[in-house]
Amino acid sequence: AMPLELRGAIEGVTNARCNDLCKRRGEFFGGSNCCEPRHWCAWLHEKLCNAVARAAAKYRNQYDAFGERLQQSLNALWPFGQSVFLSHFVAASQIVEQLVNLFGLIFSHHSSNPTLHACIDTEWGHELRNSFTGMLELMKQLQRTKNDIFWELGATSRYGGGNTWVSVGLQASPLQNGWQDISNCIVIVKRTLDFLTLRLQEIGEQLFAPLGGQVSELRPEKDG
Repeated sequence: AMPLELRGAIEGVTNARCNDLCKRRGEFFGGSNCCEPRHWCAWLHEKLCNAVARAAAKYRNQYDAFGERLQQSLNALWPFGQSVFLSHFVAASQIVEQLVNLFGLIFSHHSSNPTLHACIDTEWGHELRNSFTGMLELMKQLQRTKNDIFWELGATSRYGGGNTWVSVGLQASPLQNGWQDISNCIVIVKRTLDFLTLRLQEIGEQLFAPLGGQVSELRPEKDG
């Protein structure tokens, strides 16, 4: 946790800046209370839900394109078109990597950003942190799958070993496993955010209360 002396100094500077910031941003950003963590925690929750929803939609687009190419190759009995499968798989894996980077950046500011610090040290932050670490465990499996695929490509120019080069369906099997790994990474964080959305509807701002305490407030200093 951040040392109390350091936290007090940072919050003092933040309070002074918020006094001007909240006035300039007006009621749309919470008016005079725009720097309260409960205001920004709800805003951050909404942005993360949108980010995960966009990632899921992009994943679906790539998977659908992969499925279409695979079906075309199966129908044509044309094993030489298998190279097109990889581009969709790589694009989808980059989508989930970007999500991991986003959550990593948020948690990296836990000690240096008073507002994020207040959001993360709550039931909301606790659930999100558990989801993120679970996502990272699933990413390890995805990386192992990718390593196997690329090792085989480097060694034999095939997606899978054995005498499967002329069988499009068998060649696509390792990629299908990779698609499932990518989906699992997105699903774990989406389910957590969906659960937190329901909790927010049930208990409101108490979702952003410090663990074991009441809702924290970071109020701007009064003029004069």
